[in-house]
Amino acid sequence: MLRSKDLLRKALLGNAALSGLSGLVLIIASGAVAGLLGPNTSASLVVAVGVACLGFAIAVAAIARPHEPEPLAAVVVTTLDVLWVLGSVALLAGFSDRLSTAGFWLVLGQAVVVADFALLQAIGLRRQLKDQALPTASTA
Repeated sequence: MLRSKDLLRKALLGNAALSGLSGLVLIIASGAVAGLLGPNTSASLVVAVGVACLGFAIAVAAIARPHEPEPLAAVVVTTLDVLWVLGSVALLAGFSDRLSTAGFWLVLGQAVVVADFALLQAIGLRRQLKDQALPTASTA
């Protein structure tokens, strides 16, 4: 079981790893991913999203590096994750007719994974802040 103070850091590290891997896949296999998403999906758009994912991954890894990540930075990452999920839902709601069946499930699946990271990060942040607020016992 993860200790309270480890949950935030581990969730951020997992987020960074998966975002980096996703970014690499989107860049390296942009044509295949674009074809999987739908017939009108641009490979250059897929590359741009991949580059953004790599940049995000590097930033999140840097935020997760300290033993106790900075709370404000963790809030920013979690907020960006929530915005990503909302954007994915908007994409599905507004453009599902332009996505292939596989593309629909791919967008939905990644949104669920990102939402899970956001939830784990929020729980970890809450636990970290709670632990920091507890008075330390003196050894007098």
